[in-house]
Amino acid sequence: MTEADFSKASPPIYQAVDQFYDFLLQSKDIFHFVTMALKWIATCLNREGGAIYMINPSLGLSTNWIKFNIPNIWNLQFDGTNSQLVKDAINVYATQIPMGENPRLQVAAILPMTSHGRTLGVIILSGKGLDQSELNFATILTYTLTRSLISQVHVSTFWREEREKAILQMIRLSMNDSVKDPDRTLFNLVKGIRQYFNAEFILFLLKDQEIPDLIIKKLLDVNDEWVYQSSQHICPDLLKQATEFQQAQDVRYLSNDNEALQEIINYPIMSLRAVICSPICAKNGQFLGSMILINPNNPIGLNGKEILLQYASLLADVMENLNYLQSMKIALAQLETKRIEITNSRDTLRELFDNIPISIYIIDNSYTILAINDACAARTSQTPNLLVGKTCYEAIAGRNSPCPACRVGETLTQGKNTIRFWREWTTSETHIEWEISTHPIFNEMHIPLHAIIQEVDITEKRDLEANLIQSEKLATVGQLAAGIAHEINNPLSAIIANAQILLQECTNDSADKIESLKLIETAGIRASHVVRNLLGISHKDDLNFEPTDINKTIQNALMLIHHELHTQPITVEMNFCDSMPLVLAQQDHLQGVWINLIINAIDAVVSTNRQDGIIQIKTHFTGTEYQIIIADNGKGIEPDKIQKLFEPFYTTKAAGHGTGLGLSVCLRTIKEHEGNITVESQPGQGTCFKITIPYRKIEMTTLNDVLD
Repeated sequence: MTEADFSKASPPIYQAVDQFYDFLLQSKDIFHFVTMALKWIATCLNREGGAIYMINPSLGLSTNWIKFNIPNIWNLQFDGTNSQLVKDAINVYATQIPMGENPRLQVAAILPMTSHGRTLGVIILSGKGLDQSELNFATILTYTLTRSLISQVHVSTFWREEREKAILQMIRLSMNDSVKDPDRTLFNLVKGIRQYFNAEFILFLLKDQEIPDLIIKKLLDVNDEWVYQSSQHICPDLLKQATEFQQAQDVRYLSNDNEALQEIINYPIMSLRAVICSPICAKNGQFLGSMILINPNNPIGLNGKEILLQYASLLADVMENLNYLQSMKIALAQLETKRIEITNSRDTLRELFDNIPISIYIIDNSYTILAINDACAARTSQTPNLLVGKTCYEAIAGRNSPCPACRVGETLTQGKNTIRFWREWTTSETHIEWEISTHPIFNEMHIPLHAIIQEVDITEKRDLEANLIQSEKLATVGQLAAGIAHEINNPLSAIIANAQILLQECTNDSADKIESLKLIETAGIRASHVVRNLLGISHKDDLNFEPTDINKTIQNALMLIHHELHTQPITVEMNFCDSMPLVLAQQDHLQGVWINLIINAIDAVVSTNRQDGIIQIKTHFTGTEYQIIIADNGKGIEPDKIQKLFEPFYTTKAAGHGTGLGLSVCLRTIKEHEGNITVESQPGQGTCFKITIPYRKIEMTTLNDVLD
């Protein structure tokens, strides 16, 4: 292909080749240049790939073969010079004549790269063979590549020193990476210096920044490996004598017989032929050490000295970065230790803050929540992170403005602790009692910036206090009732005794008089039974279980509340099981249970203002347990209140009409008898209490003792 042939190419081909030539001129690296050219040619000819076989070694390539997307069969052909592909390539190289298609090796064509009778190599394309037009176009591209490659070699030689300076500038610009890995950067710089100056060894004599008379020695050999590293205590003057510096930017040849240098190096296998020394100085002029090139193969000249000083300046920057990095590592280690301590303290405080069952949150002077614990957030059914940033009165109290009795303002303006109580009604009958305290958080000027609010649920505490007061009142009433019963019992005994005496003396009197005396005696005995039963209920004694007739205890209970039953429009329907065996129980305590349940039934019926009130009392024995049922047709109980009936001091009665202790005492008494109480009720349909007590066979000795 000649210049004339090139000029005869059609305009589309000429334009494509012109673009190809411009593209080639943009590359400064020979290998990259040839590789990109091969890709361009294969793409223009619509072939899968190819290879270039470079035989002329003057181009500076590290390999003879340059490949792009080659067939698998070619990889076997590249090994050795006896393969058919290599033979064909050498044949084309020798004859400078293109070779056609070889289907067995998937070769489309082999084109010689010639210019002015000089062959640099051959281009091998893969795929189907080239037709004549494609072959002409490929020949033009090959000629263009060859001409550009020759020009590129000339350009690379001409601009060698300028490119080296550009490389140094690029290295300087890349020094920012030395902060990330200064050790690696230092090694790369030293390696580049040794290769650039073709020196046998490079020795560094570095002053220790903390110990002035300590010299750190590092030696890099021809294989770019650190083969000698040590530290040596020497006199500072010895280093000055060895390097013989007169000024900071002095680069000089040192004498081979420098005794001070020989003493410092002390490396037996090294023979000094030529020694070039450059100082390493920090930007502030501080002397850090010396860089010594040992046995360079070529003179360095003025340009080499300038480059050596630039390298020394870069090394000084890297060394400063190393020192800075070392101090930073120490500082970072200390900071990391502090961070771990702070993190552990924070986590501990956070766990403590979140797991305290008391509601706690922190607000600023605009009532905005800064922090809130889980216990407080749970009241709003939200997570703490959703509440932070909202105002406390909006997020917690559900208000549009601060709570009326809020005392946070006093804490934030006056810096004092406050405490108040607040009752939150959950329903019309239940509430939560809160004890709310505030505490200021001061800044370094002792000015309150934030406030800690602590809200404690004291409902149970208040209930316990009220229960204690009520228990004390009931104990007092019990003592008073016992005293009154004793006072009544004495005159009743006199009335009964005198009535019986009169009956004995008036046997011949009128029937009406005798009947009146009998009525007095009967009424006195009845009143005596009531007093005795009252004393039995209020008497504090141990649970003495004895054989007891359940039906009789119910009848005694009805006798005690006879007045309440007859003053109300209530009918008592009794259905007792006559064949029930005796139960081992505490008679007075069981009697108290029946009284409490019957009185509750009376109150339930009376509260409905019914004129047909009915209370049903049934007893039944199944063979394994006793069943007692007390039912009424009163107002009934709401379902949500049934589960609370047996809680101490809980009552459904109006204020002043009940203490709420009755059913809890009843349940405890039945549990002491190993029994149970169940409730069935519907509002407006009455209530039914069912008591079950297990049957236990009574030993005959115990029964005989009772009968005796």
